Amino acid sequence: MKTSRVFCLISCLIILLSVSAVADDINYIGSTLWNDIRDVEISGQYAYCVMANGLAVFNISNPQNPYIIFKEYFGAGGSCLFLSELYLYVARHLEGIRIYDLSNPAAPVLLAVQSTLGNPYGIYQYGNYLYVANFNNLQLIDVTDPANPVLAGQCPLTGYACAVQVVGNYAYMGTFNDGLQIVDVSDPNDPFMLGDLDLANPCYDIHVIGDYAYIANNTAGISIVDISDPMDPNFVGSIATGGTSFEMRVDGDYAYIADGDYGMHVLDISNPISPAAVAEYVTVGTANALFKAGNLLYISENNNGLEIVDISDLSSIAPVGHYNPKGAINVTVNDNIAYVSSASYGFSVVDISNRANPNVIGRYPTTGFSYASRISNGYAFIANGNELLVLDVYIPNDPVLATSLSMPDNIFNIHIDGSLAYLSKQNQGISIVDIANPYNPVLLSSYNTPGDARDVSVSGDYAYVADMNGGLLVLDIGDLRAPTSVSTTIFDGAARSVATYQNFAFV
Repeated sequence: MKTSRVFCLISCLIILLSVSAVADDINYIGSTLWNDIRDVEISGQYAYCVMANGLAVFNISNPQNPYIIFKEYFGAGGSCLFLSELYLYVARHLEGIRIYDLSNPAAPVLLAVQSTLGNPYGIYQYGNYLYVANFNNLQLIDVTDPANPVLAGQCPLTGYACAVQVVGNYAYMGTFNDGLQIVDVSDPNDPFMLGDLDLANPCYDIHVIGDYAYIANNTAGISIVDISDPMDPNFVGSIATGGTSFEMRVDGDYAYIADGDYGMHVLDISNPISPAAVAEYVTVGTANALFKAGNLLYISENNNGLEIVDISDLSSIAPVGHYNPKGAINVTVNDNIAYVSSASYGFSVVDISNRANPNVIGRYPTTGFSYASRISNGYAFIANGNELLVLDVYIPNDPVLATSLSMPDNIFNIHIDGSLAYLSKQNQGISIVDIANPYNPVLLSSYNTPGDARDVSVSGDYAYVADMNGGLLVLDIGDLRAPTSVSTTIFDGAARSVATYQNFAFV
């Protein structure tokens, strides 16, 4: 045991030294299956999304199968965006506003980055100016020449700005801790505070229609304010939505609300002082933003991706398509193709010939929790909950189910050695499966380990099992139908994975 601990310590030191030596040379190249969508805007067949780590453009020409066609990594901090006819404005905390040219709508080109010296949470374009809710102030940026933005003026606020909409000479600001604030922007170089109204909850979004402002007011639902006198706004009433109202879109007589864990709600606002709830849709994830385009609603659901629903019949809102990339757990690479297993997105085939822009070219929607996948001779063997799936992936962009084999417990990992697959099955130990005929895998034997089998590696006639608190278990598999225990090594920590090389096992 002492020898094992010393060996592990030395190994860790070598790894750390190696990483520190090249840390300055590590650069982001590309990634796929991005997640955590913060905001979304739609134009034609494209959806523009601020993700957790950058900007992504989706092709939504087929709403049932949205897919990413463009990605730009800029790191954490993206908060919201505003889409005009030819330009896209993206707010990023601590950086400012990123301005993109959309001459080619499928491939935005960064023109400029305008620093705001703060945390921009909301943006709105009106005429030649961009209005930025920049934490504790409102900034007016002249974007007459989008490649050369210029700060025109700014107005300090008493609250932390979350949202902004401009109508005529007034900017209506929703703040986190000081309600509604109205700023006179008739002179862009000298904006000033005109009126305000204290509201108890954060104001995450605001829409002005005629003499009324509708405010996504956190747990208070939607608050309605009479703004006919901008110097003296008055609270009219509110309607509870049950959740946390983050964002809304207004179209005609209806307001569509992203209501956090309570999904999406639709309000009839034909009578502005007495809105009525008319429909709701339960989302899988937390609804934090949305966009309406025709009869489709695009809902951003944080870590549950982008959901598309049909709202042509409000009495029966129906799901249409879903992009949910979260939870990539395992990856296998073969030449220029990567095979990815994920927590809820199933099995994906990714073209990585362009490392800076990997592209999902095929997908198989598994129904279980896909812990791992292995590729052998044109077939993918997938740990899909308590079953082993076998997919024919000779045509990478069209994976086809060959067969499946059920097990009594979840399969956590797979090791393939020639025509044999070794499955680690958590509480049920390991199983050995003959996969010589991928369309007819045959269970040869199982061995119930004392711990929780998480991984297995094979060398010669022996299988080495990482058995969590059961340590490293060595099995003699000379007789594939009757494996027997040879030895067990217990560690201070849990054995989660194992690899073998020559006479060594790395745990």
